Amino acid sequence: MRHPEFFRVSGQNKDSVCLAARHAAGERDEERILPDGFADGLMRLAIEIHDRQARRAKRWTLYLPLVVAIIGAIGSIVTTLIVLTFRKGI
Repeated sequence: MRHPEFFRVSGQNKDSVCLAARHAAGERDEERILPDGFADGLMRLAIEIHDRQARRAKRWTLYLPLVVAIIGAIGSIVTTLIVLTFRKGI
């Protein structure tokens, strides 16, 4: 289920799915009728949630070059120190 916050799943094999808002609306059929545009609002909310998750997933791409540069700098410093240590002994 892509958006479990919108749907209620039941049944032994998870074969019964309903809109959580309709389930929470009430017991009688008159109470369970959703207003016009409700599904549109849910779709907008689902798209907004997806966009936030996509931006959060791409956030690591900002830091990856920085981490690689730091590792390269540390490697260069360590290599220089090793070379200088062995040259002093000669």
